[in-house]
Amino acid sequence: MFSDDADVFRVGGLYLRIVGPAYLCFGLGLGLFYVAQGFGRGTAAAIANATRLVVSASGGLVAIYWLNLGLAGFFAAVAIGFVLYAALLVWAVLRVKEPAAGPKAARGFTIPSSIITSATSNSSGEDNDYRNLRPGDAPTRDGPGGARRGDRRGGADLW
Repeated sequence: MFSDDADVFRVGGLYLRIVGPAYLCFGLGLGLFYVAQGFGRGTAAAIANATRLVVSASGGLVAIYWLNLGLAGFFAAVAIGFVLYAALLVWAVLRVKEPAAGPKAARGFTIPSSIITSATSNSSGEDNDYRNLRPGDAPTRDGPGGARRGDRRGGADLW
């Protein structure tokens, strides 16, 4: 692509033959990386990514310097890193448990009933039921039955 040298084509072709199929695992792992984060397993996703990097780098060094496998060994180590990355993330996502039913499902956080009550009524004690608005009515901070109901002047309108 950037060179006409035959050695560049040879090395690139070797890389694609060895590592190319493993890019399916890398793509799967990349997608599952964000799924794991969405499930609150960001640490597992980061560990899987770090493991991929360590396996690829250390496996490549072992393949080149101890096993004398050259570039093919290094590329095989990169492919193994991709496959391990996907496997670790599949395992992390499959280990996610469904939260228990009930108000404590969101990590023990519950909304006090006083907040729910204050959010559904306005300062005059009247419910903020906007389902009863007629076309042309503008909701205001006083609610549908408030003193400024339908008043489109001033700063009280939400529009």
